[in-house]
Amino acid sequence: MSKASNKSIVLVTKNPDATPALREALATMSNVAFDERNATLTELNGSSHALAKVHDVIFFRSEGDVEQDLKAIEEIKKSSRNKAEIVAIASDSTSLADVRKLTAAGVKEVFPDSISADELRGYVNNLIQQREAAAIEGARSGMRLELGKVITVTQARGGVGSTTVAVNLADSLQTRQGRKTEANRVVIVDLDIQFGAVGSFLEVPPANLLYNVAVDGGEIDAMMVEQSLTKMDSGLHVLAAPDKFAPLEALKPEHVESLISILKERFDYVVLDLPRALVDWLAPLLDATDRMLLVTDSAVPSIRQARRLIDFYTEDKLDLQIDIVINHEKKPLVQKRHHAEASKLLERPFLHWIPEDPSAAREALDRGVPLTAVARRSALAKSIGRLGQATIAALANSSSDTEDKHQA
Repeated sequence: MSKASNKSIVLVTKNPDATPALREALATMSNVAFDERNATLTELNGSSHALAKVHDVIFFRSEGDVEQDLKAIEEIKKSSRNKAEIVAIASDSTSLADVRKLTAAGVKEVFPDSISADELRGYVNNLIQQREAAAIEGARSGMRLELGKVITVTQARGGVGSTTVAVNLADSLQTRQGRKTEANRVVIVDLDIQFGAVGSFLEVPPANLLYNVAVDGGEIDAMMVEQSLTKMDSGLHVLAAPDKFAPLEALKPEHVESLISILKERFDYVVLDLPRALVDWLAPLLDATDRMLLVTDSAVPSIRQARRLIDFYTEDKLDLQIDIVINHEKKPLVQKRHHAEASKLLERPFLHWIPEDPSAAREALDRGVPLTAVARRSALAKSIGRLGQATIAALANSSSDTEDKHQA
Protein backbone atom coordinates (compact mmCIF):
# COMPACT_ATOMS: atom_id res chain seq x y z
CA MET A 1 0.00 0.00 0.00
CA SER A 2 1.23 3.45 -0.91
CA LYS A 3 2.29 5.87 1.77
CA ALA A 4 0.31 8.47 -0.09
CA SER A 5 -2.86 6.87 1.31
CA ASN A 6 -2.41 8.93 4.49
CA LYS A 7 -5.61 7.78 6.12
CA SER A 8 -6.63 9.48 9.33
CA ILE A 9 -7.29 7.48 12.50
CA VAL A 10 -8.29 8.72 15.93
CA LEU A 11 -8.04 6.93 19.27
CA VAL A 12 -10.61 7.86 21.90
CA THR A 13 -9.74 6.57 25.37
CA LYS A 14 -10.05 7.79 28.93
CA ASN A 15 -7.04 5.75 29.98
CA PRO A 16 -4.22 5.94 27.37
CA ASP A 17 -1.95 3.70 29.45
CA ALA A 18 -4.48 0.87 29.11
CA THR A 19 -3.96 0.57 25.33
CA PRO A 20 -0.18 0.65 24.80
CA ALA A 21 -0.21 -1.79 21.86
CA LEU A 22 -2.84 0.23 20.04
CA ARG A 23 -1.04 3.52 20.57
CA GLU A 24 2.26 1.97 19.46
CA ALA A 25 0.72 0.44 16.33
CA LEU A 26 -1.05 3.60 15.17
CA ALA A 27 1.64 6.09 16.13
CA THR A 28 4.34 4.26 14.17
CA MET A 29 2.44 3.67 10.91
CA SER A 30 3.86 5.95 8.21
CA ASN A 31 0.72 5.82 6.07
CA VAL A 32 -1.62 6.83 8.91
CA ALA A 33 -2.29 10.26 10.37
CA PHE A 34 -2.82 9.55 14.06
CA ASP A 35 -4.84 11.63 16.52
CA GLU A 36 -5.80 10.95 20.12
CA ARG A 37 -8.59 12.15 22.43
CA ASN A 38 -8.31 11.66 26.18
CA ALA A 39 -12.00 11.00 26.82
CA THR A 40 -14.79 8.48 26.36
CA LEU A 41 -17.12 8.73 23.38
CA THR A 42 -19.83 10.05 25.67
CA GLU A 43 -17.59 12.71 27.23
CA LEU A 44 -17.04 14.30 23.84
CA ASN A 45 -20.35 16.03 24.62
CA GLY A 46 -22.13 15.53 21.31
CA SER A 47 -19.08 16.32 19.22
CA SER A 48 -18.23 12.68 18.53
CA HIS A 49 -19.99 12.92 15.16
CA ALA A 50 -17.44 15.55 14.13
CA LEU A 51 -14.72 12.91 14.34
CA ALA A 52 -16.37 10.99 11.54
CA LYS A 53 -16.06 13.96 9.21
CA VAL A 54 -12.27 14.15 9.45
CA HIS A 55 -11.21 10.59 10.33
CA ASP A 56 -11.52 7.36 8.38
CA VAL A 57 -11.39 5.08 11.41
CA ILE A 58 -12.40 5.75 15.02
CA PHE A 59 -10.87 3.49 17.68
CA PHE A 60 -12.38 3.80 21.13
CA ARG A 61 -11.94 1.96 24.39
CA SER A 62 -15.17 0.79 25.94
CA GLU A 63 -14.83 1.78 29.61
CA GLY A 64 -17.77 -0.22 30.89
CA ASP A 65 -20.82 2.00 30.27
CA VAL A 66 -21.82 0.31 27.03
CA GLU A 67 -25.29 1.87 26.89
CA GLN A 68 -23.71 5.34 26.71
CA ASP A 69 -21.28 4.08 24.06
CA LEU A 70 -24.21 2.86 22.00
CA LYS A 71 -25.82 6.32 22.05
CA ALA A 72 -22.58 7.92 20.88
CA ILE A 73 -22.19 5.32 18.12
CA GLU A 74 -25.74 5.99 16.95
CA GLU A 75 -24.94 9.70 16.73
CA ILE A 76 -21.82 9.00 14.69
CA LYS A 77 -23.65 6.66 12.33
CA LYS A 78 -26.46 9.11 11.68
CA SER A 79 -24.23 12.05 10.88
CA SER A 80 -21.26 10.33 9.24
CA ARG A 81 -21.17 11.24 5.58
CA ASN A 82 -17.96 9.43 4.84
CA LYS A 83 -19.04 6.29 6.71
CA ALA A 84 -16.14 6.27 9.15
CA GLU A 85 -15.41 2.82 10.53
CA ILE A 86 -15.75 2.36 14.29
CA VAL A 87 -13.53 -0.17 16.11
CA ALA A 88 -13.82 -0.90 19.83
CA ILE A 89 -11.20 -2.03 22.34
CA ALA A 90 -12.82 -4.07 25.10
CA SER A 91 -11.86 -3.55 28.71
CA ASP A 92 -11.92 -6.26 31.38
CA SER A 93 -15.46 -5.26 32.33
CA THR A 94 -16.81 -5.69 28.78
CA SER A 95 -19.01 -8.80 28.67
CA LEU A 96 -19.84 -10.97 25.67
CA ALA A 97 -23.35 -9.49 25.69
CA ASP A 98 -21.79 -6.02 25.50
CA VAL A 99 -19.67 -7.09 22.54
CA ARG A 100 -22.78 -8.29 20.73
CA LYS A 101 -24.54 -4.98 21.40
CA LEU A 102 -21.59 -3.01 20.04
CA THR A 103 -21.44 -5.13 16.90
CA ALA A 104 -25.18 -4.82 16.34
CA ALA A 105 -24.89 -1.04 16.69
CA GLY A 106 -22.42 -0.87 13.81
CA VAL A 107 -19.00 -1.37 15.38
CA LYS A 108 -16.90 -3.10 12.73
CA GLU A 109 -14.68 -5.04 15.14
CA VAL A 110 -14.16 -5.47 18.90
CA PHE A 111 -10.61 -6.28 20.06
CA PRO A 112 -9.38 -7.22 23.53
CA ASP A 113 -6.77 -5.11 25.37
CA SER A 114 -4.29 -7.92 24.88
CA ILE A 115 -4.10 -7.64 21.08
CA SER A 116 -0.55 -7.13 19.83
CA ALA A 117 0.77 -4.14 17.90
CA ASP A 118 1.59 -6.31 14.87
CA GLU A 119 -1.92 -7.72 14.76
CA LEU A 120 -3.37 -4.23 14.89
CA ARG A 121 -1.08 -2.97 12.12
CA GLY A 122 -2.18 -5.82 9.89
CA TYR A 123 -5.82 -5.14 10.64
CA VAL A 124 -5.51 -1.40 10.01
CA ASN A 125 -3.71 -1.96 6.71
CA ASN A 126 -6.41 -4.36 5.53
CA LEU A 127 -9.13 -1.99 6.65
CA ILE A 128 -7.58 0.93 4.76
CA GLN A 129 -7.25 -1.18 1.62
CA GLN A 130 -10.91 -2.13 1.84
CA ARG A 131 -11.93 1.52 2.20
CA GLU A 132 -9.79 2.55 -0.76
CA ALA A 133 -11.31 -0.19 -2.91
CA ALA A 134 -14.80 0.83 -1.81
CA ALA A 135 -14.04 4.48 -2.66
CA ILE A 136 -12.91 3.50 -6.16
CA GLU A 137 -16.02 1.40 -6.71
CA GLY A 138 -18.19 4.20 -5.35
CA ALA A 139 -16.62 6.72 -7.70
CA ARG A 140 -17.11 4.33 -10.60
CA SER A 141 -20.76 3.86 -9.69
CA GLY A 142 -21.19 7.61 -9.34
CA MET A 143 -20.03 8.09 -12.92
CA ARG A 144 -22.92 6.03 -14.26
CA LEU A 145 -25.69 8.16 -15.71
CA GLU A 146 -28.44 5.75 -14.69
CA LEU A 147 -29.20 3.18 -12.06
CA GLY A 148 -28.87 -0.52 -12.66
CA LYS A 149 -31.62 -2.60 -14.22
CA VAL A 150 -33.65 -5.08 -12.17
CA ILE A 151 -34.49 -8.48 -13.65
CA THR A 152 -36.76 -10.79 -11.68
CA VAL A 153 -36.91 -14.53 -12.33
CA THR A 154 -40.02 -16.42 -11.24
CA GLN A 155 -41.48 -19.88 -11.89
CA ALA A 156 -44.79 -21.35 -12.95
CA ARG A 157 -44.28 -24.45 -10.83
CA GLY A 158 -41.73 -25.98 -8.50
CA GLY A 159 -38.94 -27.96 -10.10
CA VAL A 160 -39.12 -26.19 -13.43
CA GLY A 161 -35.50 -25.00 -13.12
CA SER A 162 -35.88 -21.29 -12.49
CA THR A 163 -32.84 -21.12 -10.17
CA THR A 164 -30.63 -22.72 -12.84
CA VAL A 165 -31.86 -20.08 -15.27
CA ALA A 166 -31.41 -17.23 -12.78
CA VAL A 167 -27.86 -18.20 -11.75
CA ASN A 168 -26.59 -18.67 -15.29
CA LEU A 169 -28.48 -15.65 -16.61
CA ALA A 170 -26.69 -13.51 -14.01
CA ASP A 171 -23.37 -14.99 -15.12
CA SER A 172 -24.14 -14.27 -18.79
CA LEU A 173 -25.09 -10.64 -18.06
CA GLN A 174 -21.48 -9.87 -17.12
CA THR A 175 -20.56 -9.83 -20.81
CA ARG A 176 -19.05 -6.58 -22.12
CA GLN A 177 -21.31 -4.63 -24.46
CA GLY A 178 -20.41 -2.32 -27.34
CA ARG A 179 -17.46 -0.07 -26.55
CA LYS A 180 -17.55 -0.82 -22.85
CA THR A 181 -14.09 -1.87 -21.64
CA GLU A 182 -15.18 -3.43 -18.37
CA ALA A 183 -17.53 -6.31 -17.72
CA ASN A 184 -21.00 -5.46 -16.49
CA ARG A 185 -21.34 -5.48 -12.71
CA VAL A 186 -23.98 -8.06 -11.81
CA VAL A 187 -25.46 -9.33 -8.55
CA ILE A 188 -27.89 -12.18 -8.01
CA VAL A 189 -30.13 -12.12 -4.93
CA ASP A 190 -31.91 -15.16 -3.52
CA LEU A 191 -35.18 -13.85 -2.11
CA ASP A 192 -36.43 -17.26 -1.03
CA ILE A 193 -35.44 -16.83 2.62
CA GLN A 194 -36.76 -20.29 3.48
CA PHE A 195 -35.63 -22.67 0.75
CA GLY A 196 -33.37 -20.59 -1.48
CA ALA A 197 -30.82 -22.63 -3.45
CA VAL A 198 -28.65 -20.02 -5.17
CA GLY A 199 -25.94 -20.37 -2.53
CA SER A 200 -25.89 -24.15 -2.96
CA PHE A 201 -25.70 -23.81 -6.75
CA LEU A 202 -22.63 -21.58 -6.48
CA GLU A 203 -21.11 -22.92 -3.24
CA VAL A 204 -21.15 -19.56 -1.49
CA PRO A 205 -21.85 -19.15 2.24
CA PRO A 206 -25.34 -18.25 3.45
CA ALA A 207 -26.14 -14.61 4.14
CA ASN A 208 -28.34 -13.89 7.15
CA LEU A 209 -29.05 -10.25 6.25
CA LEU A 210 -32.68 -10.82 5.26
CA TYR A 211 -33.26 -13.23 8.13
CA ASN A 212 -31.94 -10.72 10.65
CA VAL A 213 -34.09 -7.83 9.47
CA ALA A 214 -37.11 -10.11 9.13
CA VAL A 215 -36.81 -11.43 12.68
CA ASP A 216 -35.26 -8.47 14.53
CA GLY A 217 -36.56 -5.58 12.44
CA GLY A 218 -34.42 -2.53 11.78
CA GLU A 219 -33.26 -1.00 8.54
CA ILE A 220 -30.99 -2.18 5.75
CA ASP A 221 -28.06 0.09 4.91
CA ALA A 222 -25.30 -0.05 2.30
CA MET A 223 -22.69 -1.32 4.76
CA MET A 224 -24.86 -4.26 5.80
CA VAL A 225 -25.43 -5.18 2.17
CA GLU A 226 -21.72 -4.88 1.33
CA GLN A 227 -20.76 -7.19 4.20
CA SER A 228 -23.37 -9.77 3.14
CA LEU A 229 -22.30 -10.11 -0.50
CA THR A 230 -19.96 -12.82 -1.75
CA LYS A 231 -17.86 -12.08 -4.83
CA MET A 232 -17.01 -15.05 -7.05
CA ASP A 233 -13.82 -15.39 -9.09
CA SER A 234 -15.80 -14.54 -12.23
CA GLY A 235 -16.77 -11.19 -10.73
CA LEU A 236 -20.39 -12.17 -10.07
CA HIS A 237 -21.70 -11.00 -6.70
CA VAL A 238 -24.11 -13.20 -4.75
CA LEU A 239 -26.51 -12.50 -1.89
CA ALA A 240 -27.41 -16.03 -0.83
CA ALA A 241 -30.38 -17.09 1.27
CA PRO A 242 -29.97 -17.41 5.06
CA ASP A 243 -29.24 -20.71 6.77
CA LYS A 244 -32.07 -20.15 9.25
CA PHE A 245 -35.81 -20.38 8.67
CA ALA A 246 -38.04 -17.33 8.92
CA PRO A 247 -41.64 -16.81 7.81
CA LEU A 248 -41.73 -15.25 4.35
CA GLU A 249 -44.26 -12.69 5.52
CA ALA A 250 -41.86 -11.53 8.25
CA LEU A 251 -39.87 -9.69 5.60
CA LYS A 252 -41.30 -6.19 5.12
CA PRO A 253 -41.82 -4.20 1.91
CA GLU A 254 -39.45 -1.48 3.16
CA HIS A 255 -36.68 -4.06 3.58
CA VAL A 256 -36.98 -5.20 -0.03
CA GLU A 257 -37.27 -1.63 -1.28
CA SER A 258 -34.10 -0.55 0.55
CA LEU A 259 -32.15 -3.60 -0.60
CA ILE A 260 -33.02 -3.10 -4.26
CA SER A 261 -32.34 0.63 -4.10
CA ILE A 262 -28.86 0.04 -2.67
CA LEU A 263 -28.02 -2.64 -5.23
CA LYS A 264 -29.22 -0.54 -8.18
CA GLU A 265 -26.76 2.17 -7.21
CA ARG A 266 -23.83 -0.25 -7.33
CA PHE A 267 -24.60 -2.77 -10.07
CA ASP A 268 -25.49 -2.64 -13.76
CA TYR A 269 -27.87 -5.58 -13.43
CA VAL A 270 -29.67 -6.90 -10.33
CA VAL A 271 -31.09 -10.42 -10.80
CA LEU A 272 -33.72 -11.43 -8.25
CA ASP A 273 -34.62 -15.11 -7.82
CA LEU A 274 -38.15 -15.11 -6.38
CA PRO A 275 -39.73 -17.61 -4.01
CA ARG A 276 -42.75 -19.59 -5.12
CA ALA A 277 -45.08 -17.58 -2.91
CA LEU A 278 -47.22 -14.47 -3.12
CA VAL A 279 -46.43 -12.08 -0.27
CA ASP A 280 -47.00 -8.38 0.34
CA TRP A 281 -43.33 -7.42 -0.08
CA LEU A 282 -43.59 -8.31 -3.77
CA ALA A 283 -45.20 -4.89 -4.40
CA PRO A 284 -42.03 -2.74 -4.19
CA LEU A 285 -40.12 -5.50 -5.97
CA LEU A 286 -42.51 -5.40 -8.93
CA ASP A 287 -42.36 -1.60 -8.97
CA ALA A 288 -38.58 -1.78 -9.32
CA THR A 289 -38.60 -4.57 -11.93
CA ASP A 290 -37.50 -3.59 -15.43
CA ARG A 291 -37.97 -7.08 -16.88
CA MET A 292 -39.49 -10.28 -15.53
CA LEU A 293 -38.65 -13.76 -16.80
CA LEU A 294 -41.35 -16.35 -16.10
CA VAL A 295 -39.81 -19.82 -16.33
CA THR A 296 -42.19 -22.65 -17.24
CA ASP A 297 -42.56 -25.72 -19.39
CA SER A 298 -45.20 -26.20 -22.05
CA ALA A 299 -47.36 -28.68 -20.10
CA VAL A 300 -50.98 -27.60 -19.75
CA PRO A 301 -50.97 -27.30 -15.90
CA SER A 302 -47.81 -25.14 -16.02
CA ILE A 303 -49.25 -22.85 -18.68
CA ARG A 304 -52.45 -22.39 -16.68
CA GLN A 305 -50.45 -21.53 -13.57
CA ALA A 306 -48.33 -19.11 -15.62
CA ARG A 307 -51.51 -17.34 -16.73
CA ARG A 308 -52.59 -16.90 -13.12
CA LEU A 309 -49.20 -15.48 -12.17
CA ILE A 310 -49.21 -13.03 -15.06
CA ASP A 311 -52.62 -11.77 -13.97
CA PHE A 312 -51.38 -11.35 -10.39
CA TYR A 313 -48.12 -9.62 -11.30
CA THR A 314 -49.76 -7.17 -13.72
CA GLU A 315 -52.74 -6.35 -11.51
CA ASP A 316 -51.02 -3.30 -10.03
CA LYS A 317 -48.37 -2.80 -12.71
CA LEU A 318 -50.04 -3.10 -16.10
CA ASP A 319 -46.89 -2.18 -18.00
CA LEU A 320 -44.73 -4.88 -16.38
CA GLN A 321 -42.68 -6.55 -19.11
CA ILE A 322 -42.91 -10.34 -18.71
CA ASP A 323 -41.01 -12.69 -21.00
CA ILE A 324 -41.82 -16.39 -21.12
CA VAL A 325 -38.90 -18.82 -20.86
CA ILE A 326 -39.73 -22.39 -21.89
CA ASN A 327 -37.32 -24.60 -19.97
CA HIS A 328 -36.31 -28.24 -20.57
CA GLU A 329 -37.40 -28.06 -24.20
CA LYS A 330 -35.41 -27.41 -27.36
CA LYS A 331 -36.76 -24.73 -29.66
CA PRO A 332 -38.75 -26.48 -32.41
CA LEU A 333 -38.23 -25.60 -36.05
CA VAL A 334 -41.98 -25.12 -36.28
CA GLN A 335 -44.02 -24.61 -33.13
CA LYS A 336 -46.62 -27.28 -32.55
CA ARG A 337 -50.29 -26.60 -32.10
CA HIS A 338 -50.19 -26.80 -28.31
CA HIS A 339 -47.32 -24.28 -28.30
CA ALA A 340 -49.38 -21.83 -30.36
CA GLU A 341 -52.40 -22.30 -28.09
CA ALA A 342 -50.28 -21.81 -24.97
CA SER A 343 -48.70 -18.67 -26.40
CA LYS A 344 -52.14 -17.32 -27.23
CA LEU A 345 -53.39 -18.04 -23.71
CA LEU A 346 -50.44 -16.19 -22.17
CA GLU A 347 -50.69 -13.40 -24.74
CA ARG A 348 -46.94 -13.53 -25.25
CA PRO A 349 -44.69 -15.08 -27.88
CA PHE A 350 -42.39 -17.94 -26.95
CA LEU A 351 -39.03 -16.39 -27.78
CA HIS A 352 -36.78 -18.11 -25.25
CA TRP A 353 -36.24 -21.88 -25.16
CA ILE A 354 -33.81 -23.70 -22.84
CA PRO A 355 -33.04 -27.29 -23.90
CA GLU A 356 -32.78 -30.25 -21.56
CA ASP A 357 -29.10 -30.94 -20.77
CA PRO A 358 -28.84 -32.86 -17.47
CA SER A 359 -25.17 -33.72 -17.92
CA ALA A 360 -24.00 -30.09 -18.21
CA ALA A 361 -26.39 -28.92 -15.49
CA ARG A 362 -25.23 -31.65 -13.09
CA GLU A 363 -21.53 -30.94 -13.67
CA ALA A 364 -22.01 -27.22 -12.98
CA LEU A 365 -24.06 -27.99 -9.87
CA ASP A 366 -21.53 -30.51 -8.52
CA ARG A 367 -18.67 -28.03 -8.94
CA GLY A 368 -20.63 -25.05 -7.62
CA VAL A 369 -19.94 -22.84 -10.65
CA PRO A 370 -21.92 -21.38 -13.58
CA LEU A 371 -22.24 -23.38 -16.78
CA THR A 372 -19.70 -21.19 -18.57
CA ALA A 373 -16.98 -22.47 -16.25
CA VAL A 374 -17.46 -26.17 -17.07
CA ALA A 375 -19.70 -26.53 -20.13
CA ARG A 376 -19.36 -23.31 -22.10
CA ARG A 377 -20.06 -25.01 -25.43
CA SER A 378 -23.08 -26.96 -24.24
CA ALA A 379 -26.47 -26.23 -25.76
CA LEU A 380 -27.71 -25.30 -22.30
CA ALA A 381 -25.00 -22.68 -21.71
CA LYS A 382 -25.40 -21.23 -25.21
CA SER A 383 -29.18 -20.93 -24.91
CA ILE A 384 -28.97 -19.10 -21.57
CA GLY A 385 -26.24 -16.91 -23.05
CA ARG A 386 -28.63 -15.94 -25.85
CA LEU A 387 -31.30 -15.26 -23.23
CA GLY A 388 -28.90 -12.88 -21.48
CA GLN A 389 -28.05 -11.04 -24.70
CA ALA A 390 -31.72 -10.75 -25.62
CA THR A 391 -32.55 -9.42 -22.15
CA ILE A 392 -29.81 -6.80 -22.37
CA ALA A 393 -31.08 -5.71 -25.78
CA ALA A 394 -34.70 -5.57 -24.59
CA LEU A 395 -33.75 -3.44 -21.59
CA ALA A 396 -31.72 -1.10 -23.80
CA ASN A 397 -34.67 -0.72 -26.18
CA SER A 398 -37.01 -0.03 -23.28
CA SER A 399 -34.67 2.71 -22.04
CA SER A 400 -34.54 4.24 -25.51
CA ASP A 401 -38.31 4.17 -25.81
CA THR A 402 -38.65 5.87 -22.42
CA GLU A 403 -36.19 8.61 -23.42
CA ASP A 404 -38.06 9.16 -26.70
CA LYS A 405 -41.35 9.56 -24.82
CA HIS A 406 -39.80 12.09 -22.45
CA GLN A 407 -38.34 14.07 -25.37
CA ALA A 408 -41.66 14.03 -27.16
